[in-house]
Amino acid sequence: MIAKVERFERVELIALMGVGSMLAEHDSGRSGDVVLTKSELAGMLGGLASDAMSFALAKYLLDPQATEWLVSATCDRAAELAERQSWDADQALLLRISRVAVFDVVRPEPGKLGVEPLSGRKVAQFVGFSDPTWRRRWVGRYREIISYLSGLDMAVQSCLAH
Repeated sequence: MIAKVERFERVELIALMGVGSMLAEHDSGRSGDVVLTKSELAGMLGGLASDAMSFALAKYLLDPQATEWLVSATCDRAAELAERQSWDADQALLLRISRVAVFDVVRPEPGKLGVEPLSGRKVAQFVGFSDPTWRRRWVGRYREIISYLSGLDMAVQSCLAH
């Protein structure tokens, strides 16, 4: 089966890969479109850890399998944090928080395609907490999980910049 092909605008792709990168342009019927396959992106990211590779494929190619792997890796990281910091959280809760965090980080940037930023209230609602409980006990923990995902994003950006 041929890998799913996703289209990026030239400006977005240059920002993703760095100014010094050169890509072959494919005729897509619209000027300025560049076609990048899953295999091509994976090739550019050779040497990255599997969780960072999953992040890149989930964010830039919207790959559903990579997204599930990323959620799983994020949930594992959340479980490590929960154990180390003695959080009162079961696996189901950590999975819900991980799913929301991955969605929050890999979706299009707020302002693009009509996407609005997730408020703390929306995150609390998606995870299943009241707003006061979320703010009192979980905001800092959620930020730690987001920090893990941001680290993966920085690893991807660093790899693409070289």
